[in-house]
Amino acid sequence: MIHRKILRQCGGDLEHAVKSRTTEQSSAEDIINLLEEVTTRTRISSKSVNLKTRLNTPWKDSVDKNPKENSNNIKYKSADIIRMVLVGLILKQGLIYLGKILTSKLRAGKIQTEQLNEAEISLHLTYSQENELSSLLYDHKEPFSSDKEPLGAIVGHDIDIILNIERLYPPLLRRPAYSESPKSREALEIHIQKLLDLVVIRKVGHNEEVEITKPVIVAWHSRKSRMVGDFRALNSYTVLDRCPIPKIQISLTQISQAVLITTMYALGVFHQNVVTPRARNYLRIVVHSGVYEYLRIPFGIKNAPSHFQRLMYEIFLEELSEGWLIIYIDDIIVCCKPWEEHMYRLSRILTTIQSVIMKISLKKCHFGFEELKALGHVVSGLSLGIDKDKVAAVLLKPMPQNKKEIQSFLGFEGYYRQHIKDFASIARPLSKLCVRCGYETLIKS
Repeated sequence: MIHRKILRQCGGDLEHAVKSRTTEQSSAEDIINLLEEVTTRTRISSKSVNLKTRLNTPWKDSVDKNPKENSNNIKYKSADIIRMVLVGLILKQGLIYLGKILTSKLRAGKIQTEQLNEAEISLHLTYSQENELSSLLYDHKEPFSSDKEPLGAIVGHDIDIILNIERLYPPLLRRPAYSESPKSREALEIHIQKLLDLVVIRKVGHNEEVEITKPVIVAWHSRKSRMVGDFRALNSYTVLDRCPIPKIQISLTQISQAVLITTMYALGVFHQNVVTPRARNYLRIVVHSGVYEYLRIPFGIKNAPSHFQRLMYEIFLEELSEGWLIIYIDDIIVCCKPWEEHMYRLSRILTTIQSVIMKISLKKCHFGFEELKALGHVVSGLSLGIDKDKVAAVLLKPMPQNKKEIQSFLGFEGYYRQHIKDFASIARPLSKLCVRCGYETLIKS
């Protein structure tokens, strides 16, 4: 009888206390305190002795010469053992349930512990909002680049290149490889192997017809190398593709009306664009180790920005028509006001990105900010300012020494002309130097 009573009492306490009074928001300390409460409330009998007292009492001391007392003591000792077993079962079941809760928390926060720390998350988010964001990013983790899948391959939007000439192609489009130094050749081999691993290029077979080849250049900057295809001849024969790029001022006005702003960045933007079989014939490069063919759009192609901008327009057509999304080539900016709206729109964007097999860089993502840097400005729902890093870059630039450098300087400053009163009057002396023979006349005088 006493055993059944114990089981009913323990089982009822465990089911009511552990399962009903714990949620996914419960901490480990809360659940442990709850288990202690269950064990405290569990009583085996009014005649039973205190567990702590019985455990501290030696077994020999509990047995004396009186047979009745001996039997009672042995009975109580057996009850204490039963109590210990039941408490152990309660703790075991509670810890199992605790493990399930912690597992669900770790599952939702896995991307946060492994990858989300690479992203920028607003410090103004509450704990529940941050958990909700972590769960959303975990459920939509496929669009984020990883070491195993650094680049995507956008499906359904293959890029074509149209030339304004017919075959036979001029010799200018068939060039041999440039001679490289041993250092540059070693760097070139590393770049070629990396592109092969990313399936950005493939090696052309010896029995394939090759009509157009372009050499490559290894550019060095700060002891780092970069491989650049010499597509100048190809660009001169390529039909121009005009796709309007969003005006910065209109985009900034749209961002400034938002309360919460999230920005994402498409990684290796052009290398995610798959090209058509005809375009591959035009995108063949020649190096000392052979001829390679680009399977994706390389950097340096004439219409690459226009191609990608049009592609993004097609992918996010519905979201752009609703007026809360801004696409500026590889920058994706989500504007919204309440938090629920932010989560819904972010989920839509990530779902769309995943459907076309595009990859975005989590390191360059900013989630749920009230103020952040976007399109070279500092934007928020209350103000629009200049990025101080851009100002510092201007101050560190050397004095322009020729006409081209003056034009570059004026172009950069003109980007922020709305923040500079009487910009045209201030810049007029420099503008006069950019007219024909203006700079040469100043030098002679």
